[in-house]
Amino acid sequence: MANNMQAQARQVIQQAILRHGGMARYEQVDRIVCDVTTMGGLAMRRRGLHADFPLPNRVTLMPRQSQAVLHDYPAPGRSCLYDNGRVAMVGGGREAVFDSDNHRQQMLSVSRLRRPWTVLDAVYFFGYAMTHYASLPFSLPGLKVVGLARRSSGDWRTRIDVEYPDGAHTHSKQETFYFDDTGLLVRHDYRPEVSSPVARAANFLHEYKNCEGLLITERRKVHFRLGRLVTPLIVMDASIKVREVMYSSPEMAVISA
Repeated sequence: MANNMQAQARQVIQQAILRHGGMARYEQVDRIVCDVTTMGGLAMRRRGLHADFPLPNRVTLMPRQSQAVLHDYPAPGRSCLYDNGRVAMVGGGREAVFDSDNHRQQMLSVSRLRRPWTVLDAVYFFGYAMTHYASLPFSLPGLKVVGLARRSSGDWRTRIDVEYPDGAHTHSKQETFYFDDTGLLVRHDYRPEVSSPVARAANFLHEYKNCEGLLITERRKVHFRLGRLVTPLIVMDASIKVREVMYSSPEMAVISA
């Protein structure tokens, strides 16, 4: 029975990868440059958005390496870096001003879960979340599948529960992905560990942009949920604008907005 579930899950994931542009195209992605245009909702206000840290403007993502650069952040002339769990702030001469390895462990401490975020906390969150999102569904093969469900109608047709390795820089150890009948990722459920030890989130994906075959979503609405039940409470509403997708292979065109 378990082997059958794993086989079905592999088929669903492969269909999703093809629907989103194919693994060959994703593996040629060097970087994705985008603007964070809006971000609202209870979760970010509670953590101090606009009061204790600003909203990033331009972000360069390298999802295959789990790296990101937040340009002119937190102020013009400085940038912040995310590198697979490490966060750093650099000055105009690229010297490190602040540096923190494995910043997640600091954010998971009880005292820090109760207070507003610092700039480096925000960099960790934006860095891991945005690179994680940009890697989906291409990063799903190889993960342990712990649940699968199908239904014949509705806004999703297949649900897959996966388990990440210990120490993975993602929202939570177990996450759930919902796909429509074409393989498009339409919903992503998780427990936002660095933000709240008890909250549950249902992240709905909207406004996909086709970048020469590679599909990237430009809007997400995150609802608070109780178990599988999605409530009307929106805890985050975020939009980005994809400016360009740069490929490592010279025969693949640069996509510009």
